[in-house]
Amino acid sequence: MTLREEYIQREINKEKLFNGGRSLLGKTGFSADDANSLFLSNGLEYIDPTLHKPLYRYFALRDIPHMMVGGALETASYFKTNYSINTGDASLASGNGNVITLVKAQLEKFSTRIQPREYMLEIGHIDSLKAKQVGFDVMSLFDEGVRHQYNLEKDNIAYNGLVEFSVTDRPSEGLINAKDVPTTTLEKSLEDMTGTEIVSAITGAILESYSEMAFDARYLPDRLLVDPAIYKKLVLPLAVIGESGATATTGVSVLQYLKQAISNTVAEENISVAILPLPYLATAGEAGKGRMVLYKYDSDVLRLPIGMDLTRGATLFDISSVSTKTLYTAFIGELQILRKVAIRYIDNI
Repeated sequence: MTLREEYIQREINKEKLFNGGRSLLGKTGFSADDANSLFLSNGLEYIDPTLHKPLYRYFALRDIPHMMVGGALETASYFKTNYSINTGDASLASGNGNVITLVKAQLEKFSTRIQPREYMLEIGHIDSLKAKQVGFDVMSLFDEGVRHQYNLEKDNIAYNGLVEFSVTDRPSEGLINAKDVPTTTLEKSLEDMTGTEIVSAITGAILESYSEMAFDARYLPDRLLVDPAIYKKLVLPLAVIGESGATATTGVSVLQYLKQAISNTVAEENISVAILPLPYLATAGEAGKGRMVLYKYDSDVLRLPIGMDLTRGATLFDISSVSTKTLYTAFIGELQILRKVAIRYIDNI
């Protein structure tokens, strides 16, 4: 049975169902028509069967821990603990008098929003018939497009925040634009720096972070995100200036030297920092002058709550639009930054 014959038989069955068992379509004679001529084949033409799809890359899964929080939720919450600590010898006891220091633990609850997202995949009835005629899985192709849209939106939320949810008193934050993150502002841009100055600026930022996090080595940075355009400076050979002012280049790139210098910054901890490109940083930073993000990849520092990952629903036929529609649903939360002290921006690059 040809596709045309299958189609007509289905339509006959529909007519019988809605017309008390009577069908006009079966009496027209059209059911004997052959649909093979709809898709003509030219023996002198070569057709490349490859579907050349758009290029893409997703970054949130690489840079940010994801946390599945389960379900159609509105918020995801966490607690922060603070202690009331007295410095010095406030608790010193003696034979004549004792001073008892009262130490308290304070818990503070923080809530972040979760946003529902819905996508509709629609395939026209005629397009579906044509795809079936040539044996093409159009559903899978459209499904991939929906997932592409979802992952791009998740990237944007992770780095820029839930923009449409932001309000004056409670802005939504992303990894590259969070408020009150410790920031090192360079006196001159990387374009104007020598290789050794670049290394000094970044290792100096690491040491500042180490001091601000009470020298807790658990949260020393292991990621440095940079605008891909910065690589043109980092991959250049490191220049060495002699006593007489003469300049010579070495066989080591600034990037290689920087990685080695970082591992020696807090030598006893043997840290290693992955330097990764991130296109979202192209216009980031104060007044759009560029920004690098130095941070620890750890769910105790930052994480992206996912109420429900992208889920495909039922596929139903819509008679009003003569098409097949499939609903997709997801719940994506805004980025939770639990320890801003473990993140540092390097601006004016």
